[in-house]
Amino acid sequence: MTDGHETDLADSDAEANPGAGSDRGREPARQKLLRVGCPMWANRAWVGPYFPSSTPSGDELAAYATWCNTVEGNTTFYAVPKAETVERWSEGAPSDFRFCFKVPRHITHERRLRNIAEPLSEFLHVLTPLHDRLGPLQFQLPAASLRPTFQCWLVCSSISLADVCLT
Repeated sequence: MTDGHETDLADSDAEANPGAGSDRGREPARQKLLRVGCPMWANRAWVGPYFPSSTPSGDELAAYATWCNTVEGNTTFYAVPKAETVERWSEGAPSDFRFCFKVPRHITHERRLRNIAEPLSEFLHVLTPLHDRLGPLQFQLPAASLRPTFQCWLVCSSISLADVCLT
């Protein structure tokens, strides 16, 4: 305690969790990280105000990654990227950067999360070069889908990203 009104975080942690003040059996504290990003990185209007004026077309990701540490990959909703494109993304982003892609609409809207093992596996395989830079996947479901939460849970519980992306 400091002056009786403020509480030191270490003291409050120890009071709330007996034994928390000791390191015995405790995992090391993890640094909390806030990931901030936009739904795109290749916006030429950002050259000058946010990217260096010398940023050539095609190098926006490297410039973007200097001030954001994640991006929503909205384009994957409309088309699965080519392997060469994903390789370029992998080379253009630092190791602590995260890509958060939307699952293709072919899977979510056309197939409505049914019989999707093969197209989902193919989609994830294309993203393999990103390895540990692959963040959460986004399932944008149609507004009229029945029981979307349950369906999405069934899909997510049946896939292993480690099996698909890291092999």
